[in-house]
Amino acid sequence: MSIPKIHILGAGNIGSLVGSALASLPTATPNVSFILRNTERLRDYLQYGSQVTIKRLVVGTNSYTEVVREIPAVARLPRESDRKQQQTGRTISEMTGKSYGAAETIDNLVVTVKSGGTLAAMDAVLPSITPDTNILLLQNGVGSYDKLCQSFWPNPGMRPNFLLGITTHGVNPDLETWTFKHVGHGGIKLAAVPNEAKGIDPADIGAQLVNSFMRTGSALNAQVVDYFPDFMLAQYEKLVCNAVINPLTALFECYNGEVLALSSADFFINRIVTEAARVFTAHFQASTSPELFEANRGMIATGLNVDRLVAMVMDVINTTKDNRSSMLQDVLILKDTEISSINGHIVNLGKLYKIPTPHNRMLLEMVKSKLALGRDRTKRLAPVVNGGVLL
Repeated sequence: MSIPKIHILGAGNIGSLVGSALASLPTATPNVSFILRNTERLRDYLQYGSQVTIKRLVVGTNSYTEVVREIPAVARLPRESDRKQQQTGRTISEMTGKSYGAAETIDNLVVTVKSGGTLAAMDAVLPSITPDTNILLLQNGVGSYDKLCQSFWPNPGMRPNFLLGITTHGVNPDLETWTFKHVGHGGIKLAAVPNEAKGIDPADIGAQLVNSFMRTGSALNAQVVDYFPDFMLAQYEKLVCNAVINPLTALFECYNGEVLALSSADFFINRIVTEAARVFTAHFQASTSPELFEANRGMIATGLNVDRLVAMVMDVINTTKDNRSSMLQDVLILKDTEISSINGHIVNLGKLYKIPTPHNRMLLEMVKSKLALGRDRTKRLAPVVNGGVLL
Protein backbone atom coordinates (compact mmCIF):
# COMPACT_ATOMS: atom_id res chain seq x y z
CA MET A 1 0.00 0.00 0.00
CA SER A 2 1.33 3.46 -0.92
CA ILE A 3 1.94 6.03 1.78
CA PRO A 4 -0.87 8.63 1.73
CA LYS A 5 -0.03 12.32 1.44
CA ILE A 6 -2.31 14.42 3.62
CA HIS A 7 -2.42 18.22 3.72
CA ILE A 8 -4.21 19.91 6.62
CA LEU A 9 -5.66 23.31 5.83
CA GLY A 10 -5.51 25.13 9.15
CA ALA A 11 -3.34 24.35 12.18
CA GLY A 12 -5.54 25.52 15.01
CA ASN A 13 -6.97 23.40 17.82
CA ILE A 14 -8.49 20.55 15.79
CA GLY A 15 -6.05 20.76 12.88
CA SER A 16 -3.09 20.36 15.22
CA LEU A 17 -4.73 17.47 17.07
CA VAL A 18 -5.43 15.65 13.81
CA GLY A 19 -1.98 16.39 12.37
CA SER A 20 -0.25 15.12 15.50
CA ALA A 21 -2.33 11.93 15.62
CA LEU A 22 -1.74 11.11 11.93
CA ALA A 23 1.99 11.87 12.17
CA SER A 24 2.23 9.57 15.20
CA LEU A 25 1.12 6.41 13.38
CA PRO A 26 3.86 3.82 13.95
CA THR A 27 3.61 2.15 10.54
CA ALA A 28 2.78 3.43 7.05
CA THR A 29 2.94 6.90 8.58
CA PRO A 30 1.22 9.40 6.24
CA ASN A 31 3.19 12.31 4.81
CA VAL A 32 1.38 15.01 6.77
CA SER A 33 1.87 18.74 6.23
CA PHE A 34 0.08 21.92 7.27
CA ILE A 35 -1.03 24.70 4.95
CA LEU A 36 -0.97 27.86 7.06
CA ARG A 37 -2.91 31.03 6.34
CA ASN A 38 0.02 33.43 5.73
CA THR A 39 3.80 33.83 5.79
CA GLU A 40 3.73 35.46 9.23
CA ARG A 41 2.13 32.40 10.78
CA LEU A 42 4.58 30.16 8.91
CA ARG A 43 7.51 32.21 10.17
CA ASP A 44 6.23 31.84 13.72
CA TYR A 45 5.80 28.09 13.22
CA LEU A 46 9.32 27.68 11.82
CA GLN A 47 10.72 29.71 14.72
CA TYR A 48 9.34 27.12 17.11
CA GLY A 49 10.94 24.24 15.24
CA SER A 50 8.01 23.29 13.01
CA GLN A 51 6.55 21.37 15.94
CA VAL A 52 3.15 21.03 17.53
CA THR A 53 2.70 19.80 21.08
CA ILE A 54 -0.46 18.07 22.24
CA LYS A 55 -1.02 17.83 25.99
CA ARG A 56 -3.60 15.12 26.56
CA LEU A 57 -5.52 15.18 29.82
CA VAL A 58 -5.32 11.87 31.66
CA VAL A 59 -8.88 10.88 32.54
CA GLY A 60 -9.64 11.22 36.24
CA THR A 61 -6.55 13.31 36.96
CA ASN A 62 -5.25 16.84 36.52
CA SER A 63 -2.12 15.63 34.75
CA TYR A 64 -1.28 15.56 31.05
CA THR A 65 0.73 13.32 28.75
CA GLU A 66 2.69 15.25 26.14
CA VAL A 67 3.25 14.40 22.47
CA VAL A 68 5.56 16.54 20.32
CA ARG A 69 5.59 16.07 16.55
CA GLU A 70 7.53 17.85 13.83
CA ILE A 71 5.21 18.48 10.89
CA PRO A 72 6.23 20.34 7.71
CA ALA A 73 4.23 23.42 6.75
CA VAL A 74 3.80 25.92 3.92
CA ALA A 75 1.91 29.19 3.73
CA ARG A 76 0.83 29.03 0.10
CA LEU A 77 0.19 26.51 -2.63
CA PRO A 78 2.50 23.51 -2.26
CA ARG A 79 4.88 23.63 -5.23
CA GLU A 80 7.67 21.42 -6.56
CA SER A 81 10.25 23.63 -4.84
CA ASP A 82 8.66 22.82 -1.45
CA ARG A 83 9.80 19.20 -1.61
CA LYS A 84 12.65 18.34 0.72
CA GLN A 85 15.95 17.57 -0.97
CA GLN A 86 17.42 14.22 0.03
CA GLN A 87 20.95 15.60 0.43
CA THR A 88 20.15 18.60 2.63
CA GLY A 89 16.82 17.73 4.24
CA ARG A 90 15.64 21.22 3.25
CA THR A 91 13.39 22.47 0.49
CA ILE A 92 14.59 24.62 -2.37
CA SER A 93 12.19 27.30 -1.17
CA GLU A 94 13.84 27.28 2.26
CA MET A 95 17.33 27.51 0.71
CA THR A 96 16.62 30.15 -1.92
CA GLY A 97 13.58 31.98 -0.61
CA LYS A 98 11.93 31.45 -3.99
CA SER A 99 9.05 29.27 -5.10
CA TYR A 100 8.60 27.89 -8.58
CA GLY A 101 7.27 24.96 -10.57
CA ALA A 102 3.80 23.57 -11.02
CA ALA A 103 1.47 23.53 -8.05
CA GLU A 104 1.73 20.19 -6.30
CA THR A 105 -1.42 18.12 -6.60
CA ILE A 106 -3.15 17.60 -3.29
CA ASP A 107 -4.28 14.00 -2.89
CA ASN A 108 -5.99 14.37 0.49
CA LEU A 109 -7.03 17.63 2.14
CA VAL A 110 -8.39 17.95 5.67
CA VAL A 111 -10.07 21.34 6.14
CA THR A 112 -10.16 22.54 9.74
CA VAL A 113 -10.29 26.32 9.24
CA LYS A 114 -13.21 28.27 10.66
CA SER A 115 -16.28 27.68 8.51
CA GLY A 116 -16.57 31.38 7.67
CA GLY A 117 -13.08 31.34 6.14
CA THR A 118 -13.53 28.18 4.09
CA LEU A 119 -14.11 29.80 0.69
CA ALA A 120 -11.08 32.09 0.94
CA ALA A 121 -8.85 29.28 2.23
CA MET A 122 -9.96 26.89 -0.51
CA ASP A 123 -9.55 29.54 -3.21
CA ALA A 124 -5.87 29.81 -2.28
CA VAL A 125 -5.23 26.09 -2.92
CA LEU A 126 -7.64 25.65 -5.84
CA PRO A 127 -4.91 25.01 -8.49
CA SER A 128 -3.80 21.99 -6.46
CA ILE A 129 -7.28 20.43 -6.34
CA THR A 130 -8.36 17.89 -8.97
CA PRO A 131 -11.50 15.75 -9.37
CA ASP A 132 -9.49 12.93 -7.75
CA THR A 133 -8.66 14.94 -4.62
CA ASN A 134 -10.30 13.75 -1.42
CA ILE A 135 -11.50 16.65 0.77
CA LEU A 136 -12.59 16.14 4.36
CA LEU A 137 -14.44 19.06 5.94
CA LEU A 138 -13.89 18.77 9.69
CA GLN A 139 -15.45 21.95 11.07
CA ASN A 140 -18.05 23.33 13.42
CA GLY A 141 -21.23 24.51 11.83
CA VAL A 142 -22.97 23.45 8.64
CA GLY A 143 -23.03 24.78 5.10
CA SER A 144 -19.41 24.80 3.91
CA TYR A 145 -19.94 21.87 1.53
CA ASP A 146 -22.87 23.53 -0.27
CA LYS A 147 -21.00 26.85 -0.53
CA LEU A 148 -17.89 25.18 -1.97
CA CYS A 149 -19.92 23.30 -4.57
CA GLN A 150 -21.80 26.43 -5.60
CA SER A 151 -18.65 28.57 -5.80
CA PHE A 152 -16.08 26.20 -7.30
CA TRP A 153 -17.63 22.93 -8.47
CA PRO A 154 -21.20 23.38 -9.70
CA ASN A 155 -20.63 20.42 -12.06
CA PRO A 156 -20.92 17.27 -9.89
CA GLY A 157 -18.93 15.24 -12.42
CA MET A 158 -15.86 17.48 -11.99
CA ARG A 159 -16.20 17.82 -8.23
CA PRO A 160 -13.54 16.47 -5.83
CA ASN A 161 -14.50 13.57 -3.58
CA PHE A 162 -15.99 15.00 -0.41
CA LEU A 163 -16.20 13.60 3.07
CA LEU A 164 -17.76 15.35 6.04
CA GLY A 165 -16.68 14.97 9.63
CA ILE A 166 -17.89 16.00 13.06
CA THR A 167 -15.79 15.91 16.18
CA THR A 168 -16.60 15.97 19.86
CA HIS A 169 -12.97 16.36 20.95
CA GLY A 170 -12.33 19.35 23.18
CA VAL A 171 -9.06 21.15 22.44
CA ASN A 172 -7.88 24.48 23.84
CA PRO A 173 -4.75 26.51 23.05
CA ASP A 174 -2.14 26.40 25.79
CA LEU A 175 -0.18 29.41 27.02
CA GLU A 176 2.88 27.98 25.28
CA THR A 177 3.10 28.72 21.54
CA TRP A 178 2.03 25.89 19.22
CA THR A 179 0.89 23.86 22.20
CA PHE A 180 -2.67 22.59 22.61
CA LYS A 181 -4.49 20.96 25.52
CA HIS A 182 -6.66 17.97 24.63
CA VAL A 183 -9.06 18.43 27.53
CA GLY A 184 -12.10 16.57 26.23
CA HIS A 185 -11.56 13.15 24.72
CA GLY A 186 -14.39 12.60 22.26
CA GLY A 187 -14.54 11.09 18.81
CA ILE A 188 -14.82 11.81 15.10
CA LYS A 189 -17.57 10.58 12.78
CA LEU A 190 -16.79 10.45 9.07
CA ALA A 191 -19.13 10.05 6.11
CA ALA A 192 -18.59 10.16 2.37
CA VAL A 193 -20.94 12.48 0.49
CA PRO A 194 -22.65 10.45 -2.27
CA ASN A 195 -22.08 11.74 -5.81
CA GLU A 196 -24.00 9.74 -8.39
CA ALA A 197 -22.51 11.79 -11.24
CA LYS A 198 -19.07 10.24 -10.62
CA GLY A 199 -20.37 6.73 -10.03
CA ILE A 200 -18.06 6.05 -7.09
CA ASP A 201 -19.14 3.75 -4.29
CA PRO A 202 -19.24 5.91 -1.13
CA ALA A 203 -17.29 3.16 0.64
CA ASP A 204 -14.38 3.81 -1.74
CA ILE A 205 -14.27 7.58 -1.37
CA GLY A 206 -11.10 8.70 0.37
CA ALA A 207 -10.27 5.14 1.42
CA GLN A 208 -6.63 5.90 2.28
CA LEU A 209 -7.56 9.04 4.19
CA VAL A 210 -10.31 7.29 6.14
CA ASN A 211 -8.04 4.33 6.87
CA SER A 212 -5.40 6.69 8.29
CA PHE A 213 -7.96 8.23 10.64
CA MET A 214 -9.19 4.81 11.72
CA ARG A 215 -5.65 3.61 12.47
CA THR A 216 -5.07 6.41 15.01
CA GLY A 217 -7.17 4.39 17.45
CA SER A 218 -7.96 6.14 20.71
CA ALA A 219 -6.06 9.29 19.69
CA LEU A 220 -8.91 10.37 17.39
CA ASN A 221 -11.49 7.63 18.04
CA ALA A 222 -12.75 7.82 14.45
CA GLN A 223 -15.65 5.86 13.01
CA VAL A 224 -17.37 5.72 9.62
CA VAL A 225 -21.15 6.07 9.30
CA ASP A 226 -23.60 6.29 6.41
CA TYR A 227 -24.28 9.80 5.19
CA PHE A 228 -28.07 9.41 5.36
CA PRO A 229 -29.59 9.42 7.85
CA ASP A 230 -26.87 8.56 10.41
CA PHE A 231 -24.36 11.30 9.70
CA MET A 232 -26.98 13.97 9.08
CA LEU A 233 -28.62 13.21 12.43
CA ALA A 234 -25.25 13.23 14.22
CA GLN A 235 -24.37 16.51 12.50
CA TYR A 236 -27.62 18.10 13.63
CA GLU A 237 -27.12 16.83 17.18
CA LYS A 238 -23.71 18.48 17.26
CA LEU A 239 -25.16 21.66 15.76
CA VAL A 240 -27.90 21.81 18.41
CA CYS A 241 -25.30 21.52 21.19
CA ASN A 242 -23.18 24.23 19.57
CA ALA A 243 -26.23 26.45 19.03
CA VAL A 244 -26.87 26.42 22.78
CA ILE A 245 -23.43 26.28 24.36
CA ASN A 246 -21.31 28.40 22.03
CA PRO A 247 -23.32 31.65 21.91
CA LEU A 248 -24.34 31.55 25.58
CA THR A 249 -20.78 31.00 26.80
CA ALA A 250 -19.53 33.70 24.42
CA LEU A 251 -22.12 36.25 25.49
CA PHE A 252 -21.78 35.60 29.22
CA GLU A 253 -18.04 34.80 29.04
CA CYS A 254 -18.43 31.65 31.09
CA TYR A 255 -17.32 28.04 31.16
CA ASN A 256 -19.67 25.50 29.62
CA GLY A 257 -20.93 24.27 32.98
CA GLU A 258 -21.76 27.79 34.13
CA VAL A 259 -24.50 28.02 31.49
CA LEU A 260 -26.72 26.10 33.92
CA ALA A 261 -26.26 28.87 36.51
CA LEU A 262 -28.08 31.34 34.25
CA SER A 263 -31.48 32.20 35.67
CA SER A 264 -33.10 31.58 32.27
CA ALA A 265 -31.03 28.55 31.28
CA ASP A 266 -34.03 26.23 30.84
CA PHE A 267 -35.87 28.86 28.81
CA PHE A 268 -32.90 29.46 26.50
CA ILE A 269 -32.17 25.79 25.96
CA ASN A 270 -35.75 24.76 25.26
CA ARG A 271 -36.42 27.61 22.81
CA ILE A 272 -33.18 27.14 20.87
CA VAL A 273 -33.62 23.37 20.63
CA THR A 274 -37.30 23.53 19.67
CA GLU A 275 -36.62 25.91 16.78
CA ALA A 276 -33.70 23.79 15.57
CA ALA A 277 -35.68 20.53 15.69
CA ARG A 278 -38.50 22.02 13.64
CA VAL A 279 -36.29 23.35 10.86
CA PHE A 280 -34.13 20.20 10.72
CA THR A 281 -37.21 18.01 10.37
CA ALA A 282 -38.44 20.18 7.51
CA HIS A 283 -35.03 20.07 5.87
CA PHE A 284 -34.81 16.29 6.09
CA GLN A 285 -38.16 15.96 4.36
CA ALA A 286 -37.35 18.52 1.65
CA SER A 287 -33.83 17.28 0.83
CA THR A 288 -34.58 13.57 0.35
CA SER A 289 -36.96 11.52 -1.73
CA PRO A 290 -40.38 10.80 -0.23
CA GLU A 291 -39.56 7.08 -0.23
CA LEU A 292 -36.26 7.54 1.63
CA PHE A 293 -37.82 9.91 4.13
CA GLU A 294 -40.70 7.55 4.86
CA ALA A 295 -38.31 4.62 5.27
CA ASN A 296 -36.40 6.56 7.92
CA ARG A 297 -39.24 8.63 9.40
CA GLY A 298 -39.15 6.85 12.76
CA MET A 299 -35.39 7.21 13.16
CA ILE A 300 -35.54 10.89 12.19
CA ALA A 301 -38.44 11.61 14.56
CA THR A 302 -36.60 9.92 17.43
CA GLY A 303 -33.32 11.66 16.64
CA LEU A 304 -34.92 15.11 16.48
CA ASN A 305 -37.24 14.67 19.47
CA VAL A 306 -37.04 17.89 21.49
CA ASP A 307 -36.93 16.22 24.92
CA ARG A 308 -34.16 13.91 23.75
CA LEU A 309 -32.14 16.81 22.31
CA VAL A 310 -32.56 18.90 25.45
CA ALA A 311 -31.34 15.98 27.58
CA MET A 312 -28.37 15.55 25.24
CA VAL A 313 -27.46 19.25 25.50
CA MET A 314 -27.63 19.06 29.29
CA ASP A 315 -25.40 15.99 29.27
CA VAL A 316 -22.82 17.71 27.06
CA ILE A 317 -22.85 20.80 29.28
CA ASN A 318 -22.16 18.64 32.34
CA THR A 319 -19.58 16.47 30.61
CA THR A 320 -17.66 19.52 29.34
CA LYS A 321 -18.38 21.76 32.32
CA ASP A 322 -14.75 22.87 32.71
CA ASN A 323 -14.24 23.60 29.00
CA ARG A 324 -14.25 26.95 27.23
CA SER A 325 -16.16 26.86 23.96
CA SER A 326 -14.36 27.76 20.75
CA MET A 327 -16.72 30.70 20.28
CA LEU A 328 -15.83 32.10 23.70
CA GLN A 329 -12.14 31.75 22.84
CA ASP A 330 -12.72 33.62 19.56
CA VAL A 331 -14.73 36.42 21.15
CA LEU A 332 -12.12 37.00 23.85
CA ILE A 333 -9.43 37.63 21.22
CA LEU A 334 -11.86 39.41 18.85
CA LYS A 335 -11.64 36.79 16.11
CA ASP A 336 -14.46 35.99 13.71
CA THR A 337 -16.74 33.31 15.15
CA GLU A 338 -18.69 30.50 13.53
CA ILE A 339 -22.04 31.88 14.67
CA SER A 340 -23.26 32.28 11.07
CA SER A 341 -22.68 28.57 10.42
CA ILE A 342 -24.35 27.49 13.65
CA ASN A 343 -27.32 29.60 14.77
CA GLY A 344 -27.17 31.40 11.43
CA HIS A 345 -27.70 28.09 9.63
CA ILE A 346 -30.79 27.43 11.72
CA VAL A 347 -32.09 30.92 10.94
CA ASN A 348 -31.49 30.45 7.20
CA LEU A 349 -33.32 27.11 7.16
CA GLY A 350 -36.15 28.77 9.06
CA LYS A 351 -36.45 31.41 6.35
CA LEU A 352 -36.36 28.73 3.65
CA TYR A 353 -39.16 26.69 5.21
CA LYS A 354 -41.06 29.66 6.69
CA ILE A 355 -40.50 28.51 10.28
CA PRO A 356 -39.91 31.29 12.85
CA THR A 357 -36.55 31.13 14.67
CA PRO A 358 -36.56 34.31 16.81
CA HIS A 359 -34.35 32.99 19.61
CA ASN A 360 -31.64 31.70 17.32
CA ARG A 361 -31.83 34.97 15.39
CA MET A 362 -31.41 36.94 18.62
CA LEU A 363 -28.30 34.94 19.60
CA LEU A 364 -26.89 35.36 16.10
CA GLU A 365 -27.22 39.14 16.21
CA MET A 366 -26.05 39.43 19.82
CA VAL A 367 -22.80 37.52 19.23
CA LYS A 368 -22.11 39.60 16.12
CA SER A 369 -22.83 42.78 18.08
CA LYS A 370 -20.62 41.74 21.00
CA LEU A 371 -17.72 41.13 18.63
CA ALA A 372 -18.31 44.42 16.82
CA LEU A 373 -18.39 46.32 20.13
CA GLY A 374 -15.18 44.68 21.31
CA ARG A 375 -13.39 45.58 18.09
CA ASP A 376 -14.69 49.14 18.24
CA ARG A 377 -13.49 49.57 21.82
CA THR A 378 -10.07 48.22 20.89
CA LYS A 379 -9.86 50.51 17.89
CA ARG A 380 -10.76 53.54 20.02
CA LEU A 381 -8.70 52.36 23.00
CA ALA A 382 -11.91 52.82 24.96
CA PRO A 383 -12.01 52.02 28.68
CA VAL A 384 -13.58 48.71 29.67
CA VAL A 385 -16.71 48.68 31.81
CA ASN A 386 -16.23 46.42 34.82
CA GLY A 387 -18.81 46.20 37.58
CA GLY A 388 -20.38 49.44 36.36
CA VAL A 389 -17.15 51.38 36.81
CA LEU A 390 -15.07 52.64 33.91
CA LEU A 391 -11.50 51.48 34.38
